[in-house]
This record gives sequence, C-alpha cells and structure tokens, in this order.
Amino acid sequence: MHSKIHAKKGHDITVLERRWAGTNYRDEADGIKFVRFDLNICSNVSNKEIVYDQIRRPIGALRFISDRSMFALKTNKYLKQDEFDILHVHLPFATNILININRELSSRMVYTAHIGEERKRFALDSSAPLALKLFSPDLYLMKRVRKSVVLNEPLKEKLVRKGNS
Repeated sequence: MHSKIHAKKGHDITVLERRWAGTNYRDEADGIKFVRFDLNICSNVSNKEIVYDQIRRPIGALRFISDRSMFALKTNKYLKQDEFDILHVHLPFATNILININRELSSRMVYTAHIGEERKRFALDSSAPLALKLFSPDLYLMKRVRKSVVLNEPLKEKLVRKGNS
C-alpha cells in the first residue's frame, strides 16, 4: 500500500524477494519493480514449509539457514550494483545475515515486524521452538537497524518495557 503511494509520487521502489513457482524474475506493477531470486534450497511454493516447523529439526534448520543465507548474499550483490536511499526489510532471518555481511546497510535500514506468531517469534510463548527461545532474530535485528516499526501496539508496549524500543 505505502509502496504504491510512494511510487505514484515519483519514488523509485524496487521489491527484492524470493522467486516463487509461477512468478517471473522481473515484473512491474503500479510503478513498483519486482526483482526475484531463485534460491532452490527450501520449497519455492509459498507457505509449503512453515518456518517454525522447519527449525524444530536439525536438517530443517540447516536448510532454512542455507536458504536465508543465499537470499542475503543475492540481495547484498544486488544492492552493491544499485543506489538506494532506504532499505525497508520484513524478513528478520535473512536480514540478520545481510546486516552481518554488510554492516553499512544498517544506517539506511528500516525493519517492520508484522503481526503474526509474535509469541513464538519473540519467545513469549512456552511452545516457541528452542532456537527462538535462545535467539530472537527480530530482537537482534531491532537493535541493529536505524528504525523498527511494530504494527501490533500491545506487542510494541511489551518490547519497549523490556528495553527493545
């Protein structure tokens, strides 16, 4: 929604994303460019493999980390070839890898934590996978980017109280 508004105002908007089955490598819609990367590690069918199920098993965790690492490497390569003012990210796992291989990005990076699975993602739920209880990619990322946006107001208040503003 916001991207369409900014594109209409003349801003150059490019979305970098995984290439899902049936999508083109490059597209444009409503003035927004889409650049998609083949990863070929995890499924290329949207929502076929759920993150929280994957990371419960060692082989699933390894595949997931490899997949997100590949996305981060391809994103970093793309960003080095193109100028940009702001990098707005939504994927905490891949972005944590990206920000650690290219720390210069953090000053231009905005992270939006979307609603969904917060209790697991922020290790606020006993059913969260052990990996997320030990390390929250969201919290790690929030401490390293220029700005974080949390779309869930009650969650935002909890995070601020815990010192994660």
